[in-house]
Amino acid sequence: MRFQQRRHASGPGKLRLNLSDRFSFTLAGDYSDNDGIPALNSKIIAVRPGFTLPLNTDVLSNAYRASTDYPASANLRNAGVSLNAEVKVLDDVSLQSITAYRDNRAQNTLDTDGTELRLRESAIIETQDQFTQEILANFSNSRLKAVVGLFYLEENVDTCCTVNTVLANQQLVLLPEMSTKSYSAFGNARPSISPIVCRRAPGPAM
Repeated sequence: MRFQQRRHASGPGKLRLNLSDRFSFTLAGDYSDNDGIPALNSKIIAVRPGFTLPLNTDVLSNAYRASTDYPASANLRNAGVSLNAEVKVLDDVSLQSITAYRDNRAQNTLDTDGTELRLRESAIIETQDQFTQEILANFSNSRLKAVVGLFYLEENVDTCCTVNTVLANQQLVLLPEMSTKSYSAFGNARPSISPIVCRRAPGPAM
């Protein structure tokens, strides 16, 4: 099925600067913003061939109309930026730093009773931000390729869910939060083994 979507805007960007033969950095970012209607409250635009709508068309005048009374809406916004800096310390050794930040926002309002009666309305707002830092030391020559590094991740998620039960005049608010931090160290080495070629010296002529 396809549902209604009102607006979509997005775009990436990247800038790379080589300050010298030994130092360079790359700045990258992306952004997207979507407005639409949640699938639960969307008007159906098209249906797969052979798909039967679970609606009583004898009662409803239009099988493609969603039975809701509350103006449903959804907005999803994502944005991120990263900085990759690399410096060549020696001919065989380089240091690299990768820093990134991402921010996500989602907001939904919808009619959760699924009827044209005003019984229950919900609003969900979720915010998420994430920060990562990675530091690498690279070594590479004709005999050995190796890398060692450190990685750090911090993520925070906040969710606010509000449910209004109109007839009972009740409101339920849920505020779950989640925070996490992760650390890691890693390394890898790959030697280059040259093939050994054995040659047999010719023997004395007979």
